[in-house]
Amino acid sequence: MKYCLILFIGVLFSQEHYEDLDFICDYDGDGKRNDCELFQQFGDNSWSTKDYRGAVDQYFTMLLCKCINKNNARVYKDLGLSYEKLGLLDSTVWSFEQGLNLDKNNKDLLWNAARILTKLNKNGDKNNLETLYYYFDRLLELEPEDVSILEKYSEVYKNNEQYEEQINILDQWLKIDPNSKRAINSKKNAYANLGMDETEVDKERWEKEPSNLEYGISYVESLMKNENFDKSIEVSEELILLHPEDKRLLKLISESYVKNLDDKKAVKYLEKLIKVDFDNVNVMIDLSTAYMNLYEFNKSYSWANKAINTNKMTGKAFFQRAEVLVQAVDYYRSDELDFCDRLIYDLAREDYQAAYDNGQLNAKIYKNNLKELVTTVGDWFLLGEDFKELSPNSSKCKEQIKSEDYYGFIDRNVARKE
Repeated sequence: MKYCLILFIGVLFSQEHYEDLDFICDYDGDGKRNDCELFQQFGDNSWSTKDYRGAVDQYFTMLLCKCINKNNARVYKDLGLSYEKLGLLDSTVWSFEQGLNLDKNNKDLLWNAARILTKLNKNGDKNNLETLYYYFDRLLELEPEDVSILEKYSEVYKNNEQYEEQINILDQWLKIDPNSKRAINSKKNAYANLGMDETEVDKERWEKEPSNLEYGISYVESLMKNENFDKSIEVSEELILLHPEDKRLLKLISESYVKNLDDKKAVKYLEKLIKVDFDNVNVMIDLSTAYMNLYEFNKSYSWANKAINTNKMTGKAFFQRAEVLVQAVDYYRSDELDFCDRLIYDLAREDYQAAYDNGQLNAKIYKNNLKELVTTVGDWFLLGEDFKELSPNSSKCKEQIKSEDYYGFIDRNVARKE
């Protein structure tokens, strides 16, 4: 059925029988074939009322009556769009192509021809790829900085698994809009499909402008995503010289050091970060964790306390303080738990309970794990009647039970158990 209506009418009304068209082209019967404006009006009215078959009839009549020239090639667009509404995509393409034969630089016709061929291509038609590419190239000649054209062109190459060609288009796009996330992500995906390292996309951008913070951060994030922490640290250290107080960069460099198991360097940048982001609870907890990993429990406990005192993310802050207490006991204890070690576990259980009460639901499991490790009524009985409560930093713990002041930083009391 392809082009059957077009071919039939074309044969029926060939040049030598053109006079037979009088009854069609002379609509008002005045003996002149000058009723093109009427046919245009009829076609437009049919379109506006969604009578697309009627619109096709009227616009095609204009074609038969030689109403169409370079100045009104848009009629071919209207005809094509009407065919599209009827689902006749082959005829749609034909219409646009006929219009382009009259006006090769008509952007509307080029765009619509590319659009329909793209739709056909997505449905599996690979026969018109070169024509489709030609239309996009022509559009770019007319509008070289129109990123919408580049985006559609990129999608066509992607759908046809022509990733190297897609990258060329994406590079043009990025020259116009270097910060386009869509273009950057598309280029990364194209690299991945070619088996190439996606971080190279961010690396290229940053190396062209090494002082550009946004490009640098994107590169560091890509490196961290690939777990290349040595390189992310190297790049971050270079960037931090130019942007010493940028919060995002300080966070990334500290995270890189943590992931690279270098908590000492992480603390250095976390301490700088908390100075410019002084009420950030996450940074306080990160500092507490880093100091805990360095076995500096006094500083770790202090940062956990500061996090609690902000009254933000309370559950997470209490959980962190409990973790510090547990790790301190594990580090300082002897083979046998003594009374002061067990006092620490009492305090840790309190903190886990507070964490649970403030939404940290997994804290309940941690609390229950300490059930057999806390002080008992018997422990307090053996301690004597003089102690109604006791702190791990008391002289009793420091001088009589522990040989050193391990828990001097903990200024909380545990009530006697009766």
